[in-house]
Amino acid sequence: MIYNWIKNVSIFLLTAGLAYGGSDETGGYAGAFLRMPLSARSAALGNAVGSLAESPENFIENPALLSSLNRREFGSSFQFLTLDRSLHMVSLALPLPPSAGLAFAWVHAGVGKIEERNFSNVVTGELQTSQDALYIGFSNRLGKSFTVGINAKILIDQLPDVTATGFGLDLGFYYRAFNTLNIGLTLKDIDSKINWNTNNIYTFGSQKSDAYPRMIQISGDYDYDDWLLMTIAYKGSFDIRPTWHGGFEVKTGERFALRAGLDDRMPVFGLSTRYHVWGDIDTRIDYAFLFGRYSEGYSHVFTWIFSF
Repeated sequence: MIYNWIKNVSIFLLTAGLAYGGSDETGGYAGAFLRMPLSARSAALGNAVGSLAESPENFIENPALLSSLNRREFGSSFQFLTLDRSLHMVSLALPLPPSAGLAFAWVHAGVGKIEERNFSNVVTGELQTSQDALYIGFSNRLGKSFTVGINAKILIDQLPDVTATGFGLDLGFYYRAFNTLNIGLTLKDIDSKINWNTNNIYTFGSQKSDAYPRMIQISGDYDYDDWLLMTIAYKGSFDIRPTWHGGFEVKTGERFALRAGLDDRMPVFGLSTRYHVWGDIDTRIDYAFLFGRYSEGYSHVFTWIFSF
């Protein structure tokens, strides 16, 4: 029975991924690092986690999920990428009884070992760039099954000679339709932008604002008999092409889970383990393997979460 369920879900995800074909690429728009999966569970489920209430780090995808917190959660994620790139996140989520939740996060992306050359094409040093986002999220339950949340984020981009700053907002909604079915809706980057000013650096400098693409994300998950979880998400935008995402998670006992999915046609796999540490402290370690896009090479994602 388990084998048939996994086979049917895998065929569905593969067929949906191959049937969809996008046109315009999204990497050239501002904030591309925040459209990547920022935790191992998110990555292994195809970046379709906007309705998963039990994963506190997913408030980045939908801040309304914070109202479902029962314990404090501290997590850190590290993604090892090719081409001298890095992507990390540190988060802290707190329940605010009786019906609210609060979270903080720092997301960092960077590129290092960039060769600096002079006009004679001689290497004179190394350069690096970075992008950071500081999140604060809040959510409150408005009814038995309906919650609303908001993310505010400070954006910082750094090039070798100039730093740009900006601000952004996300608005999220979460509805628990049944005990086994959840639905999430997120309006991402409602008015997010990064502001550049090079007047004090270059003779012919300028001021410019790069707007983040406004996106709408519709997510859903179905938990079958508490051992098979299926997720799906649609991410649409007027600025960049829409994408489909999906995945499934199979629990093999109380301490171990296997995951697989499609992140906009890219296959992903992962696993998870849970342990009791001491007293009221529990921990969860997640891992995800990503095949990469357009010959960029595969990557690994690790997430370590403590509940207390």
